[in-house]
Amino acid sequence: MKNFPQKRGRYTDQAHVRVPTGTFELEHAREGFFSEEASHLYVTEPPSHWHRIEGDLRPRAVDCRKIVTADHEDPDALPTQLLSAAVWCGKKTLSFYLSKRQEAMPYIYKSVDGDEIYFVHDGYGRIETEYGVLEYERGDYIVMPRGCLYRVIPDDDRTFMIIVESISPYQIPDRGLLGPHAIFDKGVLRLPEFETPREKWDQDEYEVRVKRLGRLTKMWYDFNPLASVAGWKGTLCPYILNVRDIRPISMLNNHVVPTANTTFQSEDVLVTTFAPRALGNEETLRLPFYHRNIDYDEFIFYHEGNFFSKAGIEPGMFTLHPAGLDHGPHPKAFERDKANMEKLKAEGKDVAIGKSTAINFDTTHMLFGSAEMASAEWDGYATSWYDQAKEMEAEGKKFGPVY
Repeated sequence: MKNFPQKRGRYTDQAHVRVPTGTFELEHAREGFFSEEASHLYVTEPPSHWHRIEGDLRPRAVDCRKIVTADHEDPDALPTQLLSAAVWCGKKTLSFYLSKRQEAMPYIYKSVDGDEIYFVHDGYGRIETEYGVLEYERGDYIVMPRGCLYRVIPDDDRTFMIIVESISPYQIPDRGLLGPHAIFDKGVLRLPEFETPREKWDQDEYEVRVKRLGRLTKMWYDFNPLASVAGWKGTLCPYILNVRDIRPISMLNNHVVPTANTTFQSEDVLVTTFAPRALGNEETLRLPFYHRNIDYDEFIFYHEGNFFSKAGIEPGMFTLHPAGLDHGPHPKAFERDKANMEKLKAEGKDVAIGKSTAINFDTTHMLFGSAEMASAEWDGYATSWYDQAKEMEAEGKKFGPVY
């Protein structure tokens, strides 16, 4: 412990518990939620309730259901880029893509720009790799290491995937004192089935595309490179994890910060799964506390259910909150949470359960959106906290964790 916390004015000794009446907790911290250098401010007005905002840091919400991707229209095309991150020297460190592929890739693909995570929001099919065949379904994370040859083959017309490419490799975090089987046991990971026959794919020539610095090099073979592997051994290969196999950490009497449930991490991004879990009892902040993004941009993709801290956001959408701005729950989310707790109390229960699933990406570099992303934005999202608060005030309603 670097030092003991200083205390002034009205506060609670235990963060996230018994917040002073009429206040909202705002966390000001470094290194996301990891650093010991952190303070909690207890404010009487929510910090994200600005009524007007201009500039690059405005919060954004995007409905991916409205975006027609390039590979949806043309099987020969690559997925459509949504966002990218770059360091000041111009090197791209992280890229977000959307794929709605309807037909099998007529080529084999390899990225040398980074490891890729595919998150399957909808659809099922298989990915043929040089290590074997991966059968994918709704709710799957597909982790594809840099330099791996593969071909995506959808088996239906509902394909909807978010792809996040990181220049630094994805790893499963060390769980420390929780032990190696916490959150998910590596035994639930699905590895490529080497003996599964590849799809019959007779071609005069087989095209392989290699992406480096965003540019494609194309090569043609008179044999299928995916089917020419006689065997393999080692520790590097693609794999799949489904969100249903994630068992998140939760506490009844304190709020667990999102990054405690980090699913994957690289030097450039933390990937966290908001899976169904206990949100806490009546004393505890069940909704996320307001927090001051300093070191990360926050991208959340909404997969299933009504997300507990947002109102007006539906599955198939994502939000982007850049570093530098305070943010937290929507006013109507507080209202929904209170109604839920009253219902539970009437049933003789005192613990709220979150039933939604969302995927959170905390990125170390600023994300820049594409024209395709801008075409599907919710224009009023940046001021939606203020707008919802005014609607509730007009109806004579109060909101907040404690009143």
